[in-house]
Amino acid sequence: MQLPIPPTRLQYLRQGRGMSTGGVLAIVACAILVACAGGAAVYWWTKSQYPAFDNSTSPATSTQPGGKGIKIGKEAFTNDSVRAILTPWLEQTWQVQGLSAPVPDVIPSKEWKTFAKAAVAAELNAPDAPSSRELESLAVDLVPVADKHPVAAAVVGHVLTDHEGKYTLLQKAWESLSKQPGSEHLAWMVACDLALTEHPEGSSIESTVKHVKESLSALLEKDAGLSKHHDQIAAWILLEGHRRDVYSELHEDLLPIMEASNDMKRWLKLWARGLHRIHLAWEARGGGYSDTVTDRNRKVFRAELEKAQDHLIAAWRLKPQHAGPAASMVYAGLGQNRDAAPGVMRRWFEEAVSVHADHEETYRNVLWGLRPRWYGSHQKMQAFGRDCLGTARFDTDAPWFYLIAHADCASEWDLPDYYFREFKDFASMRKLFEGYESEPSRAAWRSQDRTIAAVFSAKCGEYADAQSWLQKLDFKPNSKLMEKWGVEKEEFVGRVAAYASAKGSVLRDAEKAEEGFQASRAHELYRKALQDGPALSANGKLFLEHRIAVTASEMDLSAGKTLNFIPNAEMLGWIKVGREGWQVTPEKALEHGGVVGHSILTSLARVGANVEVTGEFEVQDPGEMTEVAVTFGYPPPSRKGRWGAVRFVFTDKGGAHAVLSTGLGAPVHSTLLDAAAKHTFTLTMRPGFLDLTVNGKPVWSDLVQVDGAVNERFAQLGLAAASTTGKTRIRLTKLEVRKK
Repeated sequence: MQLPIPPTRLQYLRQGRGMSTGGVLAIVACAILVACAGGAAVYWWTKSQYPAFDNSTSPATSTQPGGKGIKIGKEAFTNDSVRAILTPWLEQTWQVQGLSAPVPDVIPSKEWKTFAKAAVAAELNAPDAPSSRELESLAVDLVPVADKHPVAAAVVGHVLTDHEGKYTLLQKAWESLSKQPGSEHLAWMVACDLALTEHPEGSSIESTVKHVKESLSALLEKDAGLSKHHDQIAAWILLEGHRRDVYSELHEDLLPIMEASNDMKRWLKLWARGLHRIHLAWEARGGGYSDTVTDRNRKVFRAELEKAQDHLIAAWRLKPQHAGPAASMVYAGLGQNRDAAPGVMRRWFEEAVSVHADHEETYRNVLWGLRPRWYGSHQKMQAFGRDCLGTARFDTDAPWFYLIAHADCASEWDLPDYYFREFKDFASMRKLFEGYESEPSRAAWRSQDRTIAAVFSAKCGEYADAQSWLQKLDFKPNSKLMEKWGVEKEEFVGRVAAYASAKGSVLRDAEKAEEGFQASRAHELYRKALQDGPALSANGKLFLEHRIAVTASEMDLSAGKTLNFIPNAEMLGWIKVGREGWQVTPEKALEHGGVVGHSILTSLARVGANVEVTGEFEVQDPGEMTEVAVTFGYPPPSRKGRWGAVRFVFTDKGGAHAVLSTGLGAPVHSTLLDAAAKHTFTLTMRPGFLDLTVNGKPVWSDLVQVDGAVNERFAQLGLAAASTTGKTRIRLTKLEVRKK
């Protein structure tokens, strides 16, 4: 039976346009899904003309200078200068200083200005940008009244993620804005947002696609093809952010509209043509390994990339004040053969940074192409990172790609944090942090810069450095950066305080014992650190209490005991991710409610791959849709992404399903359940397979686990909940775990 869960982003456009989810891939997805593109298009430049990225000696430990150096144009744009161009335009468009008349009384002016300013800061990644959680909270507060003004509905709807009111707000905003002269930019933005939003039952995908086409046509007609705007603004409006995602899926519908505009900037039109050809190339080739591509499709792939090359080079010869065409050429280089690709990528990387010193898409395209699965190695990624640091352009974001290169290498480790624990070149890392700290133009970025310095100093085991950076932050790390890097604030501040104290050596011994799965020894050392010697700060004490709870759980599980997995009231040994909503009742039940969207609660205890989970729960007022899930593998806040979920999904139709998925993504397997007021379940997991019984009836037996699920003894468990209304209540009265 088909699971009644709305499709994810972009699946709508694929399904609505008659495309298969495996057939049509966006440009941003191609690089992720294709592991090797051997034997691709023509070699546009010779290696002797444009040297490839150099190798270095060894991963994470080498201090040898690498690469040929990065030459950044003296007059090149920076992210800060581009932001300065975009901000006034976006603030005016989003009416940050106040909504246009007539302004309904129900929308308070102060709250609107606070929200709209934060929304612009987040959109443009400004130094004062809030975390996504903080911004979402501001937006949710305005949901009840935002539909009273079309601009408010547009911007609030744009910011919301999985709120049940998102689609309705955007639809109402489009219906109003599309009829208002002068509102074409917002109408286009809203139409693109609608295309990427979950559509309720009964809504029409084709109608949304029509909105997108009509909005683009009106925009180009009424605004002289964007020809009067700065290149940075024109590109942002048309082909950046969500607009790029929509163009990736609807390029065959949207390109003719752009071609019909006589006033549209020539370079922008040529860039759109090049992107169109790149999409056609990958659609023909498909997303498999090179040995799965037919000779016919390979020929089409090469031919389309050659056409893309012509358009992108033509666009670049017009000398746009935007790095987009060159960045796309870096990406197109992935279609070259192994010998040609590095030289092509280097050539166009240098072209891009001559115009925009720290154009993020350009750097990330290079790092992707230098991964081992493509045409490089971790050593080459690290060498590129050293080149970025070597620019010493701390007035730009270029040196940060030294850190990002290492973070990308770490992402390919099974346990990414262990990459940084073995990191031997902290002197270069410290040089990075101190370079930004001493740069006068970074004054507005101190909160973010110092937070990154604290987080990665700690990851590398340099806790004295981390504590020093936290002191500069008054122990208030930037919430956006903590969210970005998957670090829980209280646990982090406490851990750094403890390790930076006189008890650091004892804690390192405890950590080594824990890493070696010597739970009893680690538990003893953590207790010793808590009880002996000078008192720790409140944060340090809390960290140790968490570790004591974790090791106690691991001790009990190793001893064959059945563990009550419902946390205590302080939730020691657990980390919250996402929205609040979880709480332990006086009756020691675990409840979730009062919030809209996903909330994740992850245990820090490692339960291993052979485990049995038994639980009992009930759901009250599920609304349109509610789910509760057991997560396993490496659940958030891990940034690894290797985790699965067994989800129990309830709808307002009265149905219930058991769902297996990778993360909280699209269902891999779903089964209809019998209706019941309460549900008891037993989930048994072992390497590669799982069994599920619900209310005494077998649901799954020897079901194959999701791809990428963790089968090692490092595996953790967690819980997730989500609802479309704050009225929903989920109550778990039993949650027990034991090793099998």
